[in-house]
Amino acid sequence: GRGALRAWAGFAGGQLQQLTADLSLDDVKLRLASDLPALELQQMSGRIGARFSAAGTSVDGHRVELTTGLPDDRRKHASTSIRVEPTDFHVDWQRAADSASLRGSATASQLELEALAGLASYLPLDAGARRLLGDYAPRGRISQLRASWDGNSDGLQAYTLKARFEQLALKARAPFPGAAGLSGRIDASQSGGSVDLDSRDARIDLPEVFPESAIALDRLHAKARWTISGGVLAAELTSSEFAGPDAAGSAEGTFRQGADGPGYIDLGARLTRADARAVWRYLPAAINVDARHWVRDALKSGTASEARLVLKGNLANFPFLDRKQGQFLVTVKADDVTLDYGTGWPMITDIDADLRFEGVGMVVDAKRGSILGARLSQTRAEIPDFDAAVSTLKIKGRAEGDTSQFLKFIAESPVADRIDHFTDEMSASGRGRLDIGLVIPLAEARLGDSRIDGRYAFLNNEVTVDPALPALTGVNGRLQFSENDVSVPEIRAILLGGPLKVTGGVDGGKVRLKVDGTADVDELKRLAELPLLDALAGKAAYQAEVSVRKHKVELLLDSDLVGISSTLPAPFAKSAGEALPLHLDRMALPADESPTPAPRAARPIARDRVRATLGSVLSLHLIERKQGNARSLESAAIAIGRPLKPLPDSGINIGVTTHLLDVDYWRKAFGKRPTPAARDPAPDAGAVGVPISVDIKADEVIVSSWRYSNVTLGIAGVNPVWRANLVSREATGAFRWDGAGAGKLTARLKQWQLPGKRDQVAEPGDALQELPALDILVDDFVVGIHRFGRLDVQAHNEGGIWRLDKVELLNPAARFSGTGQWQVAKGNRTQLDFSLDSSDVGRLLDRLGYAGTVRGGKASMQGKLGWNGPPEGLDYATLSGEMKLVASKGEFLKLDPGAAGKLLGLISLQGLPRRFSLDFGDVFSQGFAFDSINGKMTVTDGVMRTDRLQIDGPGASVVMRGEADLKNETQHLNVNVQPELGGSAALGVAMVNPLVGVATLLAHKVLQNPLNKMFSFEYLVTGKWDEPKVERLSSASPLAVPVPGPESTPAKLIGAPDEPAKQ
Repeated sequence: GRGALRAWAGFAGGQLQQLTADLSLDDVKLRLASDLPALELQQMSGRIGARFSAAGTSVDGHRVELTTGLPDDRRKHASTSIRVEPTDFHVDWQRAADSASLRGSATASQLELEALAGLASYLPLDAGARRLLGDYAPRGRISQLRASWDGNSDGLQAYTLKARFEQLALKARAPFPGAAGLSGRIDASQSGGSVDLDSRDARIDLPEVFPESAIALDRLHAKARWTISGGVLAAELTSSEFAGPDAAGSAEGTFRQGADGPGYIDLGARLTRADARAVWRYLPAAINVDARHWVRDALKSGTASEARLVLKGNLANFPFLDRKQGQFLVTVKADDVTLDYGTGWPMITDIDADLRFEGVGMVVDAKRGSILGARLSQTRAEIPDFDAAVSTLKIKGRAEGDTSQFLKFIAESPVADRIDHFTDEMSASGRGRLDIGLVIPLAEARLGDSRIDGRYAFLNNEVTVDPALPALTGVNGRLQFSENDVSVPEIRAILLGGPLKVTGGVDGGKVRLKVDGTADVDELKRLAELPLLDALAGKAAYQAEVSVRKHKVELLLDSDLVGISSTLPAPFAKSAGEALPLHLDRMALPADESPTPAPRAARPIARDRVRATLGSVLSLHLIERKQGNARSLESAAIAIGRPLKPLPDSGINIGVTTHLLDVDYWRKAFGKRPTPAARDPAPDAGAVGVPISVDIKADEVIVSSWRYSNVTLGIAGVNPVWRANLVSREATGAFRWDGAGAGKLTARLKQWQLPGKRDQVAEPGDALQELPALDILVDDFVVGIHRFGRLDVQAHNEGGIWRLDKVELLNPAARFSGTGQWQVAKGNRTQLDFSLDSSDVGRLLDRLGYAGTVRGGKASMQGKLGWNGPPEGLDYATLSGEMKLVASKGEFLKLDPGAAGKLLGLISLQGLPRRFSLDFGDVFSQGFAFDSINGKMTVTDGVMRTDRLQIDGPGASVVMRGEADLKNETQHLNVNVQPELGGSAALGVAMVNPLVGVATLLAHKVLQNPLNKMFSFEYLVTGKWDEPKVERLSSASPLAVPVPGPESTPAKLIGAPDEPAKQ
């Protein structure tokens, strides 16, 4: 090497006695003894002195500093250099005469222990010192060091050590703990010592006590002392205070090393703060590993405001099964703890509890807590024996809360799998009480051996078992469950307005429930709001059995329906005391039992088969598919009044045989047809419908208040397109209905004969809200006695308006045609433009049922009319428009008494001869021929007015003006008869009567009511149509209306029938 050296040496007897040197060296090698390796130094400086004698050697240093290792360019291999900061030291050692023992002492102003350990192999230290440095691997800084030792190659016999230390780190070596970051002072000898710690960011390592041996401490203050006597260590922790990430507190205690065991301990600790998540770290190593892991995984959060530890006894007997041998006790008052007590089980949260670890067991007594929101009380969790071959956790407790939370507990626990998720679709409101006992193996592999004993009490709940079913109310009772089954000793509730009792449980993996109840029709009405139920009244008992396995539900339901009366049409009518057995059987089908097996990838989740019978009246068999919450019908067969046919491969077959089928009644019974706003949107073009076929045979069918007899009707189609064939006495033909949008009805009928009057008048609520497009052709259209001929109707919907493109009635005597529209959104008003042309009025009247009333004659009428409401119902109160009538060359014949004769007799003025003092007998009595009839009429809000309606004939001329109220059936008319002109007064009005369509309806109103009578009077005609009042408009007194005689029957329609009129 190289450097500078100044040295002083002293010799005696030719021997070096002392040496003092000031050094400043670089790149040197130094060997301190012949048996030691050379120490390579990059740099060394300071003053070193040495004294040599036969008794020993001493070395002193002043501000000695050094750095080991060679420069980088001379190193063959990288090595860690050692740096010794400037320090003062003194070391002396003396070897005994036998050279077997060595004693020495040392002082140092400061010393880096890590550097000392690194230099140990180069220093003249004994083997024991080197071994201690290697075993404990000390790090940190020592100051004010005072040490002495006396020993041999087998170890130290005596030593003293006094020093201060900072950031001291030592490896743990039994029986001493390890440490890091310690600061304080130590005073030790072979017979004992003391230590005083005042540390920050320290760590204590206790591998002999805890598997997770490193304990981090933010601060540590402690005083300890120990003695060693006869090789036995006795230690005392006189005081300590600590705080770390996991806990804060204090501890004190004693330890005495045992001769043949770990020793005896008497330790007490008190925590003022602790994190529940770290409890597992401080469980002694002797505790079963499964138990420790359970504590680690179970305690998810929580704090302890107070905790105490007592560890007392021979550690060889830990954890002290016999209290006489010692005690291991940890008590903790924990707050806001979250306990994940078992995989798959819902966690317990917000726990305030007392934890007690004692001996080999643990007990948690929860004063408060919640599980899925339900409040816990009287709950205990216990691990009886950590050291058992299979450690188990036992939980016993009570929870009170909403039943919905209990259902959630079931759904989120292993119980759900064991009861086949029976409760998954259930929902509930109300509260209940859960008593539960759990035995859970702590080993993950043994969780399947968990045992459960639970009881849940429903306290006046409302429970929905299935979203498709009505809710149970007033539910009270108890549900019991274990790891293998569920039982229902008895649950009582209200369903469908009547009491209900449920019993049952799990049998062979299948949930079986028996139900006995009573249903009240009034409650059904409230739930269903179906008009059909208005015909039912009363209550009836029923019995049901429900089975559930692997998400598949089976239902058997029976009721004799005794107690329920029905006023539904036959065959569904019954008295309350009459039995009509109802049976329903619903069961889940394997996919391959479906009548139409689908490819496996396309198969729905479930298929259900339903069979039902209602006495001998109705039979039903269907297959229903369920995928998620969606249900759809795959196939069905329904029979009413006939045997049930086999289930079709797909679609729905309906067969009906009955005496009377009132379609109007059943339409109302199942709900009124939807308004446009309520109509379901049209299905997508790609939507797949279910084919449906219907076969009906009935003696009578009522549709839209019209009766049809001897009916055979076949209907088939796939929504929205349907086709039908009808054969009956009144109508024969084919229909097609397309339900897309507002729909379209196409009909081709050979005949269509309607009665003259419907069975009933439509109710206000039955008014049409929309009409479909129409394409109707009828070869022979008859209403009552009115034979209209060929009917052709064409209509379509456009922009919210129903447009009547064409209506035509055609027969050999006349043609009626019209167009119009119905605006629903804008005022709900119907408009009709029409015309009527007749080449033979007499023949037309013959077809309309008035044979022999008129001979010959031609007529035409044009008009524009409008009214509020749909086309099917003429509203006289809002009827407005205008009409024009032209007729010629006809003759009213002499009429015989009778309905038609009375009406047309008035129009032909045959009653005039006996009503007035003037003599018109030759003009009117034997019939009345007319040459022409001309007139214009306006209608405003149901009042028809004319300024001039003139009838000219060979016998007389009649001019009429005035008005008639079509709604109230009153009139106010002026009639001027000029017999000398040939007299043809009221014949024009007769031509109004037979108009077809709206004109027909209006004319029919005129024909069947006494409006015609007004044309039989002269002068002023007022009053009701059926009780007219006739006055002369001359200076004479009012016209007399004498009691008619037998020979003048038609005149009876003028004036009161049984009292004379004024004359």
